[in-house]
Amino acid sequence: MHCFVLELLASARQDSVFVAAPGALRLAAALCKAEQWPMGAWPEQLQAIPDYDRLSPACSPACTLLSDALAAAAELLRFAPTDRLPPLLAASDPGLPVAAALRLSQYPWLASELATEAL
Repeated sequence: MHCFVLELLASARQDSVFVAAPGALRLAAALCKAEQWPMGAWPEQLQAIPDYDRLSPACSPACTLLSDALAAAAELLRFAPTDRLPPLLAASDPGLPVAAALRLSQYPWLASELATEAL
């Protein structure tokens, strides 16, 4: 099933019309939730998210496919490896930095360090 997700993401990146694959990201999130996603498949998945974020400012509000992909990406970030998340903290889409920060806040060492810096 994860090979299907990766194929969908790759074909969406090559397509000039359908640049996003929100269904693939939602399927990946479901596989992660069921603990069926291989750790080695994260790079391809996380590579698509910044691409979607770069396209979103140039897209009109009517681009529902892209906005749906960004929402699916934010949902997927709940399961992402934390070492890949810091670049997404500066994303232009408001949902991505929030999702990345929530994922990072699950680690007590980081939450205590951020609280110390805030003081």
